[in-house]
Amino acid sequence: MNIDTEYFSCECNNFSHTIRFVLDPDDGDLHLEVQLHMWRSWHKRVWDALKYVFKYPVPYGHYDTTILRREDYGRIRDMLKKSELIQALAVERSTALSGDGVPLEYSSRQDKGKQ
Repeated sequence: MNIDTEYFSCECNNFSHTIRFVLDPDDGDLHLEVQLHMWRSWHKRVWDALKYVFKYPVPYGHYDTTILRREDYGRIRDMLKKSELIQALAVERSTALSGDGVPLEYSSRQDKGKQ
C-alpha cells in the first residue's frame, strides 16, 4: 500500500499551521489532518475535555487557520484528481454489467449454478 502524503505550509511559515493531506490508494479517500493548538495549561485542557464529554457547548470550537500558498494549488489539484480517479475506478469495478444488465459477479454465480 503506497499512501500518498502532501504537507502544506502556511504563508506565514508558522510550523503549527502546517496541514497534511493523505490519499488512501485503496478507496480514494482524501484525509485532511490539522494540528490544533494546546495553548492552555493542562488543567484547563482537562476541564475543556470534561465539558466536551458532557456535551457542554463550546461557543466557537477549537479552530485554527492555514493560508495556502499559490504554488501549492497545483499539488492540491493533483491530489483531488487522483482521489477522483481512484473512486471512479472503484465505482466502475463495482457496477460492471454483463450484457443482460446484471452485475458480473451475480451473473457468473448464476451461470455456475446452471451447469
